[in-house]
Amino acid sequence: MLRNTFLKTLFDKRWSTLIWFVVIAIFCLFVIVLFPTFKESFGEALKDTPESLRSLLGEASDYQNINGYLDIQVINQMIFLTLIMSIIMGTGLLSGEESSGTLQSLLAQPVSRTKVYLSKLAAMSLLLLLASFGIFAGTYIGALIIGEAGNLDASRLLLATFMTWIITLFFGVMAYAIGAVTGKKGMAGIVAGFLAFATFMITTLSGTAEVLRTVNYISPFKYFNTPSIMKTGLDTNNLLILVVGIALMAVAGWIVFRKRDIYL
Repeated sequence: MLRNTFLKTLFDKRWSTLIWFVVIAIFCLFVIVLFPTFKESFGEALKDTPESLRSLLGEASDYQNINGYLDIQVINQMIFLTLIMSIIMGTGLLSGEESSGTLQSLLAQPVSRTKVYLSKLAAMSLLLLLASFGIFAGTYIGALIIGEAGNLDASRLLLATFMTWIITLFFGVMAYAIGAVTGKKGMAGIVAGFLAFATFMITTLSGTAEVLRTVNYISPFKYFNTPSIMKTGLDTNNLLILVVGIALMAVAGWIVFRKRDIYL
C-alpha cells in the first residue's frame, strides 16, 4: 500500500485518467477528420450569417484553414470534457472522501492536514494535465490522417492545450476548495458546475449584447482563449489572471480545511 498521499492519489486515479485521455483524444480526432467537409460546405454557408451570430459560429474564413477550424471546433468546444473531469475529481478527492469516511481514517494517521491538502491538490493538477494532453494528441493524429499536419501550427496547439489545462484546473481547484471548506461534495459540484456553465455562456454570448460584454470581465473564460491562441499566441496577462485565481482559491480552501472540524 502506498503511504505517500500524492503517489497514492495518482495510483488510485490512473485508470480513470487514462480513460478520460482516450475519450478526449477520440473526440478531438473525430472533429478534426471532419475538417475537409466543413471547409467545403459550412464555411461558405457562414458568409450569409448575421453579424450577431458570428461570435458564436465563427467567421467563414476560419473554416478554410485547419488552425482556424480547430480553434472554433476543438479549443472552444472540447473544453467541456476536461471541465467535467476536473469537477468530478475536485469534488471527490477531499469532500467525497470525507463523505465516505476514508478521509477521517487518513487524518487519524501521523500526517498533517496541510500535507494531505497539498498532496491531493498536486496530484489532481498532474492528472488533469495528462488528461488535457489528449486534446493535443487527438488533434495532431487527426491532422495526420487528413494530411493537414504540415499546415497545423503545433507549437500554438501545444500552448492552447496548456491553457485548456489552466482553465480546467481553475474549476477543478474551485470544486476542491469548496469541498475543503464545506465538506459537502454535492454543494462543491453544483456550485463549480453552475459557474463553469454560466461563465462559459457569458463569454460565448458576450459579442451579442453590451451588458454581457461588461459582465464578461469577471468570467474566467474571457481569459482562456481571447484573443485566439491559435491566431495570436499565448497572452501572458490572461495566464497570470487565471493562475492568481487558482492560487487564491487554493489558499482559501487550505486556510479553512486545516482548522475545520471533520467528524467521524
